[in-house]
Amino acid sequence: MDWSTLIQTFVGAGVGTAAVTGLISIYREHRHKKAQAAYMAMRLAVELEAFAADCSNLIASNSIAEQGPDQQFPDWNTEMPEIAPYPDDPEGWRAIDRKLAGRCLNFRNKIVGSRSAIAATVELSIDDLENELNEHIAARGLEAWQLAAALRRRHSVEDADVVWSFAGQLEETLRKAEKTKEDRAKAQSSIFNSA
Repeated sequence: MDWSTLIQTFVGAGVGTAAVTGLISIYREHRHKKAQAAYMAMRLAVELEAFAADCSNLIASNSIAEQGPDQQFPDWNTEMPEIAPYPDDPEGWRAIDRKLAGRCLNFRNKIVGSRSAIAATVELSIDDLENELNEHIAARGLEAWQLAAALRRRHSVEDADVVWSFAGQLEETLRKAEKTKEDRAKAQSSIFNSA
């Protein structure tokens, strides 16, 4: 055996060992990031689903709100539910799908927008309050539910295990509120057009 063959054997073994070690390291990092993303997605989904359930409960509670004899409207709760703080996990946020992370972060802005719309209705158009409440609360609750489902699906987390499927109630409430708004707009349009 000559020296060049021996050196080639050692170099080949070293390169092979480094390649295998590198591949193992890459594989471990990929699995770790995937597990981290799944855990973060699950944590976010649970918070979003809890918010959706709170929205559904608020709609149900408002539907049976009592009205005093001298009150024009029932004692509706006009405060949209609070969403729990998101997990403070920078690595988890980096691990989940970027578009879904963006949707989660922007969702809080939509809640603020809905709260502002409800407050404006209380101040400026109280006759539309019931419909406006139902529309915004159902829309945000349904959006939270759909976002949670998208997170679970994208990161291979099991489906939510709920006792009562409130997503259907949110969809139905939103559909009715949108139909009522559309009917009012048509009625107002026909009044203006006939005048």
